[in-house]
This record gives sequence, C-alpha cells and structure tokens, in this order.
Amino acid sequence: MRQPTEYKSDLEIKQEAYEDGTPWYQYVYDRLKTGTLRIGAGMDATEILATAKVLDGFDDVKNGKLSKKDLHSDGHVASAKVSRLRRYLRAEPDERKEMEIEMGEKLASAVQGAWQSTAEADAIPSSPITRAALGAETIGEFWEYFEKDPMAVIGHYVLENGPKEAVAAAHAAVGSLMAGPAGAAVGRGLGGGSSAYGIALVDELKSHGAILNDPKSIRDALAKHGKDIRLGALKSGVIGAVESHVKATGLKKVIQIGHSTLKR
Repeated sequence: MRQPTEYKSDLEIKQEAYEDGTPWYQYVYDRLKTGTLRIGAGMDATEILATAKVLDGFDDVKNGKLSKKDLHSDGHVASAKVSRLRRYLRAEPDERKEMEIEMGEKLASAVQGAWQSTAEADAIPSSPITRAALGAETIGEFWEYFEKDPMAVIGHYVLENGPKEAVAAAHAAVGSLMAGPAGAAVGRGLGGGSSAYGIALVDELKSHGAILNDPKSIRDALAKHGKDIRLGALKSGVIGAVESHVKATGLKKVIQIGHSTLKR
C-alpha cells in the first residue's frame, strides 16, 4: 500500500484504487490471460496477412497481372501461397469460385478471432498508469508515466510476455529434439519472434486505420499501407526474437513480480 501524499493526480488516485481493489493473484492471472489472448490475436493476424496475400494473388490472376511464369519456383519447394495460386491459375471458373469462397471464409474467421481476442484482452482490468504509458505516442510521454510508477509498468510488461516466453520455450524444446542446443536456440528465437510479430501486426493494422472485425477494411489497409504495416510488425518481431534469447522469466519469478508490484 502506498503512503498517502498531499497532492495526487486523478491518474494516481485511479492507480491506488486499482491496486487496493486487486489482490496480487488476480493481477497475475489477469496479466497472463491478457498475454495469452494477445498471442491468439497475433496468430490470427498472421493468418489474415497470409490469406489476404492469396486473395490479392487471385485478383492478379483474374486481371492478367500474374501468369504461370511468375509462379515458377526455380527448382525450389513452392510456398503454400504459390501452390494455391498455381492451382487457381489452372482451375475452371467453378473451382475458382469455390477457392475464393474458401479463402474468404478463412479470412473472415481469422478476422473474427483477432477481433474477439483483442476485445477480450482490452476488457481485462489493468493498471491505469500502465495503460497510459503503453498508449503513449512519444518516448517522452511514455517516460512521464513510467517515472510515476516504474514497477507497475515493468511488472505489467513482464507478466503479459510470460505466455509468449512459454510459446518460445515450447519451440525451443522441439528445436532441441531436432538439432541439439543450436536447434533450441533457433526454436526459441522463432517462437518468441513469430508471436511478437503477430501481436505487433494487430497493432500495426489498427494504427493504419483497419477495423479488425471487417475483412474489407483490413484488405484496404494492407493495399494502402502494406509495406509500412509489415515493416513495423517485422521490427517488433525481431525485437521479440532477441528478447527470447536473452530473457528467461520463470513462473515463480513472474508471480513474485506480480506480488511485489501490488504489495509494496
């Protein structure tokens, strides 16, 4: 519990009310659940991007912008996207229509999943100061909030990244079985990086005006700002991969951070 101060801002009052009304175990549960939901949204966002690329490819085939020569793989194994586009190129009109419907439904399902997971995560109570810090538009604004309560921001960040680290650990275990310690290192990087990329992709889509429960809006945003969206998400994905190599936060330590955050 904080010591009373003579002057408190509205934000500090809200922060104290949140801390007084939230047991440490509830705080830990909320943050881990939020992190898990954001991973789910990130995975759906990655699926949205891949599916939108295939649908764009369908449009290019229909408009004569993509030919069999463009889809030649030069002896390499064709990607899932290229394989679908080759099939679409060979297909009769009725089969093409079926493929379009299938991919449209796949996009709609991923959009719905990302929207639902993001909405659920946003609805979970969290520290007012942390929300303000993570929503800051400039570094200066972030630090202004961070300095008010650094432990709240740090605890929030570490706990919500706990599920992401668990995903990375699972990838590392698979990599280790396949290729020893080197495989584990690669697996851990892919696990953390890919989940971070997907999570960042949701944020990038939103920041570029995409409405997450509207497939058309998402495709429009990708058509207009696709390069910026992918680059922004990729940068965060790389950071996530690096974090996965250097950060090993066990559940016991995570719970200790949550406890110390609220019981100071």
